[in-house]
Amino acid sequence: MAEPKSADTLPPLPFAMLIAGATLAVASHTMWLPFWVDFAAAALLIWRAVASIRGGVLPQRWLLILLTLSSAIGVFFSYRTIMGRDPGVTLLVLLLFLKLLETRARRDVFVVAFLVYFVALANFFYSQSIPIAGLMLLTVLVTTTALVGFSAPLRPIVDDLKTAGRMLAQAGPVMLLLFFLFPRVQGPLWGMPQDAYSGVTGLSETMSPGSISALSLSDAIAFRVRFETEPPPRAQLYWRGPVLSDFDGLAWRVGLPQLRRNMSVEAAGSPVDYEMTLEPHNRNWMFALEMPARIPQAARLTSEYLVISLTPIRSRIRYEMRSFPQFQATSGGNPEDLALALRLPRGVNPRSLALASEWRGSLADNSAIVRRAIEFFRGSRFEYTLQPPALGRNSVDEFLFDTKQGFCEHFASSFVFLMRAAGVPARVVGLKCGLAGTAGLASIPPPRRSRSESSSASRPRRREERRCRCSCAPT
Repeated sequence: MAEPKSADTLPPLPFAMLIAGATLAVASHTMWLPFWVDFAAAALLIWRAVASIRGGVLPQRWLLILLTLSSAIGVFFSYRTIMGRDPGVTLLVLLLFLKLLETRARRDVFVVAFLVYFVALANFFYSQSIPIAGLMLLTVLVTTTALVGFSAPLRPIVDDLKTAGRMLAQAGPVMLLLFFLFPRVQGPLWGMPQDAYSGVTGLSETMSPGSISALSLSDAIAFRVRFETEPPPRAQLYWRGPVLSDFDGLAWRVGLPQLRRNMSVEAAGSPVDYEMTLEPHNRNWMFALEMPARIPQAARLTSEYLVISLTPIRSRIRYEMRSFPQFQATSGGNPEDLALALRLPRGVNPRSLALASEWRGSLADNSAIVRRAIEFFRGSRFEYTLQPPALGRNSVDEFLFDTKQGFCEHFASSFVFLMRAAGVPARVVGLKCGLAGTAGLASIPPPRRSRSESSSASRPRRREERRCRCSCAPT
């Protein structure tokens, strides 16, 4: 027998509790979901609530299929994929309310309830704070109350709430037992390859500042360092990260690594010995204080003086290093490296090309061009902001001459482009500036080009914050 298509075949009060549970599960997701998803979820929720109150007819299957396909297409165009944490959670939220819209029988109720549980769990992919945990505990209580109500529709809702509370209380000892005995996993909770180790901010193998209209900050730890000798001055605490040399007009990317056979630098001063504890980030590059003189056995040094691991770093590792913060290059770059550091795409940023050509024609040497570029940035009234306007195809032109608003990646990208256009070899070097702790142990937040924050791991006396330098110096 076909199921009735009206919305009045389910107990109203337990169903209202189920809708409340779904709303609580999705409430915190609205902070990171695309705005159109928030409106779509609210519209589907209101549609289902009105149908339940008035006893209207629910949408037919063809319309639900059309809405599901539209949701999947919308998610794809928002994230350019449907795989990964963010698009997966977004699609799951939409499917939850679409399933709620077609719920007619008790078996549909159980599917919706388990979807609510999973959406509630997905909140911990983004935040594991106490408020989120409390909200999810309330979500589980309300949803479990709804399930108890569907099992006994004639019972008062207060009795259903007490039963659900007792069930959660009985599960408490098991939860505590798992909390203390379950093995700790090194790395993130989410395991998709695309975004398992990605952060809100940080150094990555690509940089496309023109596509970023808002930048969030994270205080998660990227690595820790313990100095075995006297720490260097703060001005020398720069940790070399990935070097971005390839530019296609929209994004800078890390080139293919080439191993260095010998060191072409001359060390000065005393060496610094230290122990690094690096958090997993699913890439090969390892942080080292400039300039590395001793590296781990399972690591190599590239031609760009970047220490890389032979395998991606997917678990916390500890290694010992020695560096000379004071050094001087003994020879110039290889012709192939210099040619690579001058490469630019054609047909982009004509105004920047004209400005750089003017500098090359009027100034004597590369040093004068670098000084002129610095004067240009200092005198053009640029504004540092974490919420810059989005840029188009000619991102460097738009930043330098139109918007003049951005963060460190905008400045680094435009500076390197101007240098290359003026015939000065240059590349973007990811550096993290750190502040030494009071006990010789520094905890470094995620490396980023917008802010630097550090604290001692053993009762810090103070917490400092300042903007991080971007390294985009000529090679």
